[in-house]
Amino acid sequence: MKEINDAVELQMKQVLEHLHAELRHLRTGRASLQLLDPVMVDYFGTPTPLRQVATLSVVDATMLMAQPWDTSQIAAIDRAIRKADLGLNPTSDGKVLRIPVPSLTEERRKELVRKAHDLAENARNAVRQARRDGKLCLRRWSGAGYGKPRFHGGSAY
Repeated sequence: MKEINDAVELQMKQVLEHLHAELRHLRTGRASLQLLDPVMVDYFGTPTPLRQVATLSVVDATMLMAQPWDTSQIAAIDRAIRKADLGLNPTSDGKVLRIPVPSLTEERRKELVRKAHDLAENARNAVRQARRDGKLCLRRWSGAGYGKPRFHGGSAY
């Protein structure tokens, strides 16, 4: 029975970790290096994370900077950032890319709220499903002659 409880708890923790990771990628109008995590650069024909081809830094609250290790890849990095559909428009001076993070508009704020709500609802549903699966396992386990499960605080968990 402890194994079932541990499995359900692990599944719920994974759901929460996934939710936190998804929320970190939302562009809130403030410069953050996590914004660029989903960017994959075509580095000599191989999709490579941006972090592996350039030094990334936060210049100020509204500006990111990417300094490629190989300056011949500036165009590929620029293309990858634009293609990632993050609403970012980098500018290049030949050696570094400056990436201004635009401030939020009312429309973008509403879109962010909708997206955060959808992510939270999906996480709630996944947690509910994990509980349902755990309860079903407990019922099968107790029905197989292993005795009654112990209930804590009115529920099986």
